[in-house]
Amino acid sequence: MTLLTVVCPIPRDPCMADTWYIDAGGSVEGPFSAAELSARAAAGRLKPTDGASRDRAKWVPASTVPGLTFPRPQHPLIETVVSGSVNLSASSILPDGGGPATVPVVSVQGYQLLDTLGAGACGVVYKAKQEKLNRVVALKTVLMPDKASYDLIERFKQEAVSLARLQHPNIVAVYDGGLCETPKGQAFFAMELLDGEDLAARVDRTGPMDEYTAWLLARQTAAALSHAAKNGVIHRDVKPANLFLVTAPTGFPLPPDVPMVKVTDFGLALTRAPGEADQRQTAAGVVLGTPVYMAPEQFTGSDVDTRADIYSLGATVYHVLTGKPPFDGRSVYEVMMKKSAPAPRLAPPVSAESADLVAAMMAIDPDQRPRDYADLIARIDALPFLDGGVYGQSGRIVVTAPLAPLATSPEVPPAVAKPLAASRRKLYAVAFVALVGVVLGVLAWRGAFSRPATYALGPSERLFDGETPLGWQGTVVSVELDADNKKVLAFEGTATRPLRAADNCSVVLGLDRHKATAIELTLAANDGARWLVRIEGGTMALGRQRKGGAFEPASPPVPVPPVKPHQSTYLELRYDLTGGTVAAWYDHQPVGRARADGAKATELRITATGGPLRIESAEHVELVKVK
Repeated sequence: MTLLTVVCPIPRDPCMADTWYIDAGGSVEGPFSAAELSARAAAGRLKPTDGASRDRAKWVPASTVPGLTFPRPQHPLIETVVSGSVNLSASSILPDGGGPATVPVVSVQGYQLLDTLGAGACGVVYKAKQEKLNRVVALKTVLMPDKASYDLIERFKQEAVSLARLQHPNIVAVYDGGLCETPKGQAFFAMELLDGEDLAARVDRTGPMDEYTAWLLARQTAAALSHAAKNGVIHRDVKPANLFLVTAPTGFPLPPDVPMVKVTDFGLALTRAPGEADQRQTAAGVVLGTPVYMAPEQFTGSDVDTRADIYSLGATVYHVLTGKPPFDGRSVYEVMMKKSAPAPRLAPPVSAESADLVAAMMAIDPDQRPRDYADLIARIDALPFLDGGVYGQSGRIVVTAPLAPLATSPEVPPAVAKPLAASRRKLYAVAFVALVGVVLGVLAWRGAFSRPATYALGPSERLFDGETPLGWQGTVVSVELDADNKKVLAFEGTATRPLRAADNCSVVLGLDRHKATAIELTLAANDGARWLVRIEGGTMALGRQRKGGAFEPASPPVPVPPVKPHQSTYLELRYDLTGGTVAAWYDHQPVGRARADGAKATELRITATGGPLRIESAEHVELVKVK
């Protein structure tokens, strides 16, 4: 009998078959084999947020590459600490660097436990059914000290009642609270069950966020904490892991691609009436909170107020913008000593305005921080890329500033408008709904001359449905698949799309320059001239062109924002026509602003030269003037 030996090749993951390049903080290395890439990840020399590419053209987060495993971060002290010792190492907080070694058997009267959702230093979160109301909730158990006193148990019950009174869209709803039947000495909260992920997980998965999104998340958090503070509740453990991100409900006034924040985990919250002393930090040396995000005064047992939460929110913004917390250390004492010096300042590409505000929020002296949440929100709204950041039940509100006529000399630039808060991508679907209603707030303008006009979002229309070039006219306008196998509009030459007549409007495009060497976008026109944006080479400018005349820039050309690693190639190009002025932004960077008296935006006209461009999304929105 003849024995045949058959050697079968082991199939390899097609995503791991080629050589790889990595981008770690702007430094590209490689090529590496799949085995070398895997070894670097396992050894911690490749972070989940580092870029990975097989061709150095398309980059993805390393966390999305199949087959890679990453070690747990070493002792970042990002877990909640409830300790009487400041010489506490991270390993003593969580067994083996993770959650509790075993999940205790819990019995809570009136609730049926369905599943375990997670575990941490202070307890376990279960998925449970509240039998009386037949609804599914998140049931969080909270560890109480051994032999808890009657006063402590009563205080916990009072706090459960106080937290249940918090009614705010950005705070997770607390339905019930009390003591477990078993084990004895363990308390519980029954809370709203959320579908999404926390901010820490989001940053770990996708990397640092852009400033626009980060500050809109911070603004929601500040609004929630303000509501809590007005009801006598100070959180004391604000951090990315306690900010849960969910999809905003239909009609909720948030820009597309910006998730809704739910502030969670009030397990360490301080509940007291105004002026009441802190009764839960009277023991010397007690540390309550998460060291790398805690305000310095929380380490010393000093009386804390809302400014401690503002500090922690600043540290959270720092983490979101950089991908790491501002402080680290292997012990609470080490972190505490580092916080005796000012927090590290955010560096470019983060803007100076963001760096200044984070530095103010994280000032060592509480008196140097924003004095309250109203002050903080006002400072957030004043950031140049948020255009006032005002969102109400009527939707986004646009404020336009007075503007002098177009200067005939490019050396005399007019004021630059603040950009309208808008999505970076996917501007369709819920991007702009027909939101017309009552504006629930008054915007004060501190301009030197006159009060600006105020506009609310009106009816909208999609200019590209993601399927066909219907409505577009031009030499060759087609729909093709891009590198992500997504249908996009593509053309070279001039293409036009009629717009619905409106005195005031906004047009937003998800634009990829692709192979085009120059792009010209007409914003508005009248009988004698047209106003347009020109993007050519590495510069862009907004200006006017009279019939038969040369292009007259409203201000000197500005650099075109580069496409950052891991960023989509589709950047937002937006322009507004409001009150006889035109203004444009590219990737949230101002292009320019000019008077356009008598001009109308009757069509979208784009010219691409040198090669085709691509459009992922396009939206036209009427802006309704608010009287």
